[in-house]
Amino acid sequence: QLNLDFFVERAKLFDVNHPRHLGITKRIAEMICVDMLPFQVVEDVGFIRLMHELEPRYSLPSRTHFSRTLVPDMFSRIRNRMQVMVDDAPYISFTSDVWTSTNNLDAFLSLTGHWIDSDWSRISVLLQLQPLEGRHTGELISNHLQSMLADWNINIAKKGVLVRDNGSSMKLAARLAELDDLGCYIHTIQLVVVDALKPKVERAVGSTTAIARSIVGHFRHSTKATEALEKIQLSLTTDTTPFPQHRLIQDVPTRWNSTFYMLERLQEQKRAIGLYAQDNDIATLTPNQWNLIDKIISTLRPFEQETKNASLASATAGMIIPSIRLLLLFLESPASPGDDFEIGMMRSQMLLNLKTRYADIENSRLCVISTSLDPTTKLCFFSSDEKRELAKKWIFEEA
Repeated sequence: QLNLDFFVERAKLFDVNHPRHLGITKRIAEMICVDMLPFQVVEDVGFIRLMHELEPRYSLPSRTHFSRTLVPDMFSRIRNRMQVMVDDAPYISFTSDVWTSTNNLDAFLSLTGHWIDSDWSRISVLLQLQPLEGRHTGELISNHLQSMLADWNINIAKKGVLVRDNGSSMKLAARLAELDDLGCYIHTIQLVVVDALKPKVERAVGSTTAIARSIVGHFRHSTKATEALEKIQLSLTTDTTPFPQHRLIQDVPTRWNSTFYMLERLQEQKRAIGLYAQDNDIATLTPNQWNLIDKIISTLRPFEQETKNASLASATAGMIIPSIRLLLLFLESPASPGDDFEIGMMRSQMLLNLKTRYADIENSRLCVISTSLDPTTKLCFFSSDEKRELAKKWIFEEA
């Protein structure tokens, strides 16, 4: 039976050292970190009301308590646990990149470690993120990389391979830091495709893509136009044949496959866009240009699939040589009936670019051994018996 003392106790606030108070506070700190929320969330009216409804006896600490005490303490504990994991790892490979914040244009350098633990589980952890001030020279990046490695007590015996972008500064940084390095496969594919889509390579392809981008921009910058297109999409829907109710996709310069998705979505919405253009003043595509978009999509589709495959968590360096061989075979294949001269020029440029960028790929010891040890590829994708024998020789040397 409930008595008066029970209700008096229920009305009291928890002491700050009460297990319940400590548990709730810990979970809030974890939420701030995991969901990357601002510390100010603990002072938001809605959050305060929610916590009072869930546990009236709990008193929220200030945001400074989270920012200066709880989160730094949590960081220290996790950092110590990660150091133990790093110390136990026999070899660690790395990915690193320089990126710039769109909010304030501050630049940062990241270093992520990758290894296989004693249970044969793949581990990936962000080791460090440092501000990068000044010109992004190879020397500056190298100094930061070496400082990060020293902070984690990663000596030369543990160093595996650094996967980097194809910028000259990153190449120099890897060499100065004495790291075996490998250019990012996805970034290289990005460069091959972006070059082929430029107007200077094939004017018709470049101008068609530019008009497509202008059409998408018209709808992306106008709520009224978007609503009108949605109404047209609904009008095209029948009981037996639903019309896709999708918005158009704007491409971005740093992601080549966003151009692929933009053109693919535009092709899907061709009827709706045509009806909209009858009553509105927007850029339009000719029948030949619509046909060209279809051919561009078909040409880029294998590259889009390779980009997706290489983005999987299970992707390895062993996929690069087989993927390049398959893409070269695709580009070298005879033109399809009805292929335009423009598509032929585009494919020729992609073929030349791909061959140039991967001219020495079968001389990469890392890629050759990785491909040879992959049970799904083994020695099948090497270009000659000489290369297959070289692969065997390198494997025996590593054994």
